[in-house]
Amino acid sequence: MAAVVVWAALVGIFVVVKPAGSDVTLCMFRNATGLPCPACGSTRAAFAVADGRLLDAVLFNPFVTIAAVLGAAWLVLRVGFARRVVIDLPPRARVLVWAALAALLGANWIYVIVRHGPS
Repeated sequence: MAAVVVWAALVGIFVVVKPAGSDVTLCMFRNATGLPCPACGSTRAAFAVADGRLLDAVLFNPFVTIAAVLGAAWLVLRVGFARRVVIDLPPRARVLVWAALAALLGANWIYVIVRHGPS
């Protein structure tokens, strides 16, 4: 929750302070390399979700949007209904799940680079 509050504060400050027409972004990775980071588009996705445009949010960054929805569902279960969500996997399956998540993150990063392009 603290990370969300800090992120929201930084976005608010950035929106107020950023000079018009500036190419500077919130993303330090993009500012340093010119390439979008794997989370590029997540701020715009959050604004799209807040505005009720779920498809736009997924188009900005599918991995982050889906992870945020799953995280919100987990939070509702954990805090709202006092339920623990435990996924108990054997070690071999755990490795496969982590490998699949890494592959999805890599595919998402390729999508983000193609969609948002280098600056």
